[in-house]
Amino acid sequence: MVKKVIGVVSLLIVGIGVFLALFHPSEGYQFSAANEKQQKTEKAAVSQPLASKTAKSDTKKQQAKSDLPKGISTKDWDLVLVNQDHAVTAAPTDLVQIGNYEVDSRIAAPYNEMAQAAAAAQINLVIVSGYRSISYQETLFQESVNAALAKGMTQAQAEKEALHLRTKPGHSEHNTGLAMDVVDDQWAAAHTDLDASFGQTKAGQWLKENAPKYGFVIRYPDGKNKITKVDYEPWHLRYVGKESALYMQQHSLCLEEYLDKVSKEAK
Repeated sequence: MVKKVIGVVSLLIVGIGVFLALFHPSEGYQFSAANEKQQKTEKAAVSQPLASKTAKSDTKKQQAKSDLPKGISTKDWDLVLVNQDHAVTAAPTDLVQIGNYEVDSRIAAPYNEMAQAAAAAQINLVIVSGYRSISYQETLFQESVNAALAKGMTQAQAEKEALHLRTKPGHSEHNTGLAMDVVDDQWAAAHTDLDASFGQTKAGQWLKENAPKYGFVIRYPDGKNKITKVDYEPWHLRYVGKESALYMQQHSLCLEEYLDKVSKEAK
């Protein structure tokens, strides 16, 4: 009798268990559903920062590209590149005289404006070299070669030495009419040659700081000779346009670096 009772009770317990299983999902199933929901939430949370980072990255790229002056092209007349690797492609067709030298007529007004601003700062600018024909550049280059030969150098050594002071004929910015050598009247009166110490004078410092406001840059800045292949020349001004000059000054770029940046972002 007792065994029958136990058997009945066991059957009842099993039946109750089945009933609960059918009408009440297990905790294990509830945990799985909750876990799946949590995983979806976590994925969404991870994807949002990634999307945000991507958007920020794209924005930074756009900002970097738009950082350059608008409408600038390496083909602009005032951005022509002339150096040891790039020869002059055309001689200037319209030259005007400022003092004792000629320059491209398009840079005369900016120079005069700069000279007036310098005068207001008690600095009287003097042009000591402007446009040079290729034949005249040949004469100057040969003078530097001869000076090096006189020191006992070989022809090859002399030409290499001359390139630190002069550019090859046809490869000089002076052949474009867009470059000029500028000092002040005090320096001109006391010196027969140009040297880097001019950069430490009041006039040299003024030109470095203010020339870009008028579209000019120190074409061969200090510390850039590995790129320009010309030693520091604080007197050598090159017209590149006001926007480009200010950008180059702000980012400490020489012309080669600036044009490389313009070219890359145009692609």
